[in-house]
Amino acid sequence: MHILRVMGIKPPAAPQIQFLFTRSPVRVPSEGQLDPDNGINSIIGQSKQVLRLPTAASKFRNVVSKSAYKILFILSTFLSSNGWKSVNALEKTNEKHQIFSHPPWDIQNGLRAGPVKSYLPLAKKLTNFKLLLLTEVVQAVRNGTTVSGVLTKDTAGNQQIINLKAGGKLILAAGALASPRILFNSGIGPSDQLAIVANGTTGVTLPAQSQWLDLPVGQNLKDHPIFTLTFNTKQNQTSMAQADFKSPSPNNVAMFSKGAGPLAQSGQRLSFWTSINAANSSYKYFQGTCNSPSPGTIRIKTYLTHGLTSVGQLGITPAGATTFLTKPWLTTPEDKTALVDFSNSLLTMSRANTSTITSNTYTNGSLVTETDLLNTYTTGSHFVGTAKMQTSPDDANAVVDKDTKVLGMTNLFVVDASVHPDLPTGNTQAIVMVVAERAAERILALKTRKRSSRVVGR
Repeated sequence: MHILRVMGIKPPAAPQIQFLFTRSPVRVPSEGQLDPDNGINSIIGQSKQVLRLPTAASKFRNVVSKSAYKILFILSTFLSSNGWKSVNALEKTNEKHQIFSHPPWDIQNGLRAGPVKSYLPLAKKLTNFKLLLLTEVVQAVRNGTTVSGVLTKDTAGNQQIINLKAGGKLILAAGALASPRILFNSGIGPSDQLAIVANGTTGVTLPAQSQWLDLPVGQNLKDHPIFTLTFNTKQNQTSMAQADFKSPSPNNVAMFSKGAGPLAQSGQRLSFWTSINAANSSYKYFQGTCNSPSPGTIRIKTYLTHGLTSVGQLGITPAGATTFLTKPWLTTPEDKTALVDFSNSLLTMSRANTSTITSNTYTNGSLVTETDLLNTYTTGSHFVGTAKMQTSPDDANAVVDKDTKVLGMTNLFVVDASVHPDLPTGNTQAIVMVVAERAAERILALKTRKRSSRVVGR
């Protein structure tokens, strides 16, 4: 179930925070058309991200090198010759089968954007906002079902309780791997994990055991596993040398200072999405990101995304660190089979006489095996689900309700990737920001004795 529908809103075609990096689908050019002026403008990061001004014009435009267009030509030809089609990924958000697009990136003035670059400058202008850096949030100080303050610790180990004002709220946004730790330290979570905190070495004092809330914090942990394939190009193709990033030319530095040029781009030149109908008749989705790490080489990173069934669990150690009780990657046979089968389908495509790329690892008909997959997969670090939102009134796996309020509490909220019950078909940044905006509206709309809250950052 889509989390936006759970929250009572229709999922938008695009987030309120606009990602304005492509104005048209990828057009497959002929080799003679590989020129920056051929209409395939700004493959990566052309626009300044504009908050709440989706129609604002781009401030900067990157001029992408001919080598980047050559990579685009090679990849788009490879996919389109196998029945895939080009779309604008931001306009055709529901098309996720055999499609490719310019990679949508959240880039602002040539820098990777996100909550810190997009929202924090706005918050810092508020007179009632205070940012505490180098400050660890240890626990929510509870009085039964109500939070009265937050315990913090600085780098010297000094602790301080910051009290909430009357009617105030505490909102945790430490991420899917850190918000659970704060909840555990606050007496909220599985009883076995709370017992570890109670008997641990951190000195954290839990509420009385009668006030413990037995919620499935840390469970339902999901992440995108990634499997990488490397290919050789049949045509000559150049790439920007790694040394040019470490010691950039004065010209590239000058362009970067204006939010333009290769240093203001992502290395990804094309993204693709597709799906397969798994053995149990459920669909599993894949995202691919493509770059060129060296001349004559194409690297395709394949993510298993929405529809995966592997689930892990996050716990806590006696020393207070979070730990994987169960790793969330490729724990079910159907996930392993799906990723192996899709990887081999790409290899099969690359062996066609008309293919623009050839595998440089799996040659002479060799295929990806489950052993290869388990030995070489990497994590997407797109963790979700550790403080899952209710998807139905009887959802036994939920930690927060549709207002992101922790079940059983009156003024404690979680607003980060923890609350997402499932993985998206792509990266998680956009969905986290969209839901956070809606959560803010719902939290502010809740009736309290006083419309007052205090935000604690770290």
